[in-house]
Amino acid sequence: LKDDKIFRMYYRGLPAAGRDGTDLESTCYAESADGLQWRKPDLGLFKVNGTTKNNVILKNQAPCSHNFSPFIDTNPETVADERYKALGGTSTSGLVAFSSGDGIRWKRLRPKAVISRGAFDSQNVSFWSESEGCYVGYYRVWVGPDRQLTKSGGDSYRWIGRCTSPDFVNWTKVEPVDFGELPLEHYYNQRMQPYLRAPHIYVGLPARFML
Repeated sequence: LKDDKIFRMYYRGLPAAGRDGTDLESTCYAESADGLQWRKPDLGLFKVNGTTKNNVILKNQAPCSHNFSPFIDTNPETVADERYKALGGTSTSGLVAFSSGDGIRWKRLRPKAVISRGAFDSQNVSFWSESEGCYVGYYRVWVGPDRQLTKSGGDSYRWIGRCTSPDFVNWTKVEPVDFGELPLEHYYNQRMQPYLRAPHIYVGLPARFML
């Protein structure tokens, strides 16, 4: 994230490959002044492998570190200690909402998940939409041949769903994104964001899932 004069990077820490969403996963943090040279600060927030000398900013929140996805909240009405927000979780937990005042120390906005229907196993993108005047979320769902929401398996397709919220806690029901008459195929990560010079236009780069 480009945050004024600093770049902030958030990534999953995992000492060994294994099942998604376990207690082994954590969220780590690095920062840079130019986007090229990065440093991992010793934050001392969580003990990992017997020491607090690390750059971990989220721990003991399984399965939320599996895909913790922060953004800088540009809502003009947001309060200072919630300037950063994030969604994280899997289908076992639903998506949990987090907030932070400094981008390093995070808290849950609500004990339980704020979004419950979806696959959630990849990056779940959210942001404040200047043009719509609400928060917008994009994440993975399943659709059938009729392009309506369904469950996994059979002739279902991995697809992109969308929902909105006035406060980042209460969300509308998910709706599948309409890609027009394009043929059905599997989509995974999509990284949807408002375009810098025209924020009413959203740009995404979906990854095709090849079977």
